[in-house]
Amino acid sequence: MSTKITSPVKGYSERTVFGPTALQFNDGVAESDEPLSEGLKAYLEGRGYTVETTVEHDGPFNPAKHSVADVRAYLDGLDSSDPDAHDAEVRRIFEAETAGKNRSTLLESIAGTPADPPAGTPPTGDQGDGNQGDSGQQKGGDDQ
Repeated sequence: MSTKITSPVKGYSERTVFGPTALQFNDGVAESDEPLSEGLKAYLEGRGYTVETTVEHDGPFNPAKHSVADVRAYLDGLDSSDPDAHDAEVRRIFEAETAGKNRSTLLESIAGTPADPPAGTPPTGDQGDGNQGDSGQQKGGDDQ
């Protein structure tokens, strides 16, 4: 991911520091390979800067290279017209995150996000009726 920041002052060529982020402007443009915080983006845009973020596709999406918000945005943007392909990609991201940064907040938000089944598809699996198999036994737990 890279970010291009264009100054409202044409030709501006200086190093500018915004909190922990330093940007080197050359002829009114700075570029950063580090993601800018949403707060900094809002600050810059509020003062007339143009902020453009591009995602470079150099292979499959790697959650370790992105923020939690970016991974969620990627998952939310997946095409769900093919539920099998959608679910396979969600599983791939989940497994890559588990093997990589293993961010619990992201993993919790990914769990249970399969594509909606096509219309007319009967539900499958445990429907939460409290029974296990054919034994008629209720699931154990502290809430009984």
